[in-house]
Amino acid sequence: VYGISKNNFSRVQLLVPSKKEQKKIAALLCYCDEELNVLKNELLKLNAQKGGMMQQLLTGELRVHL
Repeated sequence: VYGISKNNFSRVQLLVPSKKEQKKIAALLCYCDEELNVLKNELLKLNAQKGGMMQQLLTGELRVHL
């Protein structure tokens, strides 16, 4: 079994970025979240549009010319 004992855990050293670097990282992650939300909304709209077009194709309202 692998693991770390309580005694060894207190000796573990972690490198923590400066506050300035943490703020840059947080800003980048927030931007990525916003971009993901925009893209998810766009995907929802496109899927709704696809559903509407499929319905029109099935009912014959819309024809595809090859």
